[in-house]
Amino acid sequence: MLFLAILVGSAQNISVKSFQLLETDLTANLEGTMEIDQNGEVAALIKVITTETGFMFDVGMLGIVRQVQNPGEIWLYVPHGVQRISINHQRLGRLEEPYYFPIPVQQARTYELVLTASRVKTIVEEDAGGGYLALKVTPPSAMVFVDDKPQALNADGSISMFLLYGEHTYRVEAPGCKPESGTVNIKSEETQTIIVNLSSQMAHVVLSVPMSDAEIWVNNVRKGVGQWTGSLAPGAYVIETRKEGCRPQRTTVTLAEEEERTLALQAPEPIFGRLRADSNPLEAEVWLGDKKLGSTPGVFSNVPVGSHSFLFIKDGYQSKTVDVTIEEGKIATASAKLEKDGSPTFEATPKTSSKGKEKSPRHQEGKKEARPSLLKKTGFYVGAHFQVCVPFATGFSLGGYLSGFHAEGYVAFANGLLGSGYGGSDEVTWYYLDDDRNITAAFNQTYRSKMFYSGSIGYCIPLGLRVRLTPRVGVDLLTIGAEVSDALSLEQSTYILSATASLRAEFAVSRRIALTITPVYRLPVQRGATADILYRSRMINGYWNNSFAPLIGFCFNF
Repeated sequence: MLFLAILVGSAQNISVKSFQLLETDLTANLEGTMEIDQNGEVAALIKVITTETGFMFDVGMLGIVRQVQNPGEIWLYVPHGVQRISINHQRLGRLEEPYYFPIPVQQARTYELVLTASRVKTIVEEDAGGGYLALKVTPPSAMVFVDDKPQALNADGSISMFLLYGEHTYRVEAPGCKPESGTVNIKSEETQTIIVNLSSQMAHVVLSVPMSDAEIWVNNVRKGVGQWTGSLAPGAYVIETRKEGCRPQRTTVTLAEEEERTLALQAPEPIFGRLRADSNPLEAEVWLGDKKLGSTPGVFSNVPVGSHSFLFIKDGYQSKTVDVTIEEGKIATASAKLEKDGSPTFEATPKTSSKGKEKSPRHQEGKKEARPSLLKKTGFYVGAHFQVCVPFATGFSLGGYLSGFHAEGYVAFANGLLGSGYGGSDEVTWYYLDDDRNITAAFNQTYRSKMFYSGSIGYCIPLGLRVRLTPRVGVDLLTIGAEVSDALSLEQSTYILSATASLRAEFAVSRRIALTITPVYRLPVQRGATADILYRSRMINGYWNNSFAPLIGFCFNF
């Protein structure tokens, strides 16, 4: 930034022209320009813009981590949370009163403070040398190039950048969308905003095949079974329908931009072979799955190619299975010797259902199956929970089991509206002190518990068909926010990070629904600076994230 000034007069003073957060400046968080404060945290960086040198700065008891003199600016590394700055100069004088920052100073962020030093009579001509370009892009995953250089978009698809005076180019691209480009002429310091909404080039396709278990492949990529709906980029595609034991069917299509296309595909053509079957004794029935081929001896046509197990049965004899591979254009042979069976056997003629269809003998065995467990060893679930503790909390969980191993993530809304014992602190008074530790101002704040974020892992122990216990370990983060009570205060936030040990007890009501009771014990491992002060002064409840906490809820298993 360029400053040109003509100074006339005698009396001199220092003033702060502006203070702002540099959203896109990562200097404070980059290796080589990063500094660590006395608490082991990444310091904030304040770039003091001035053409003068010899300034003395003071940010109070927290202290300045490091000061670096650069051409045209001074870098001050300070701990996060500083609220004011005092400035002195041997020749230019001093800032009449400490300057209080209008926004919170956060760790690892870069800020800009512009100083002006002038006399009573001053003629100042200032020129930034350029202006800001703001882009708002849809979709936010698009790639943006300014003057052919890639630029990183924010999560919401926006970007703001400073450009020198003159003409600049921009280009926006995204897979499956029409690219958009243009030029912008920066003539003044005013921000120019450009909104770019890329339109889709994708074609919408609906593919279906009469054979419900046939696979659909597009350019040798499996898309679905029986039917598939999706989007494809414009161009030519080879679409196949496939099924084991069948001859695939292929078609070629060309899709245009934004085309809507519905295609009924040809089903794969079954491939058949033949089977010659004989048995001792004769007249044994030959079954393939649920289909009766006939009786021995015989040659059976229209047998699907592939490896099959053929079942030979005859009344009074033990049934026998013969594995045979059927090939196209060839006759395979299956022969079975049946042994006498003194126990009751299947009827020689399969029973007929009410609809007149024959039933496979496999369906007539009538074996009693064991009752299955209502709790799967592999699957996932979603759940809701209520924490009966300090603070009360209502939350939602997403987790799962993989061969007994368990993982869960949990988010909850803490009830910070019921007073200090249940989620809120008593009113806390903070004081501003000058360099001589005299009170210059005071403000009051009440702190409320806000959000829980939790993660855990464990291994389940089944107890019968309806109950399982899962010992777990994990971490838990409770965020705490402050309510602003007067104009002097700045809103603050803090946190408590805890290690957790829990026991998840799950009681199945059905295969989908289960009730859960989860005792949790939390042991704090780290507190934010503000939370630590409040704990040591006993201004917030000592049981916050520091005690036994039962969770009661239910979950839906998939």
